Amino acid sequence: MELTLKTIASLWMVEKYSRAYNLQTVLDNMQGIQNAIQMIQPDIALFQEIDTDGDRSKHVDEVEFITQAFEKQKLGIWTKL
Repeated sequence: MELTLKTIASLWMVEKYSRAYNLQTVLDNMQGIQNAIQMIQPDIALFQEIDTDGDRSKHVDEVEFITQAFEKQKLGIWTKL
């Protein structure tokens, strides 16, 4: 698959709401983010406003999701709560 902005955006599948529509939407979006990052293989990835127990993310621990998704890449993960 050719790596273009359009293919990356299609993997990401981010809904355009301030709060998640439902739990499945959060999980689908997190999986899309994981897929896009794995495809791009960046040297550095920054994530802004990821929740650990927020109402807007249906209480999905997004920090833990990202940590587990990329644990084999030996990433340094820093959070400011």
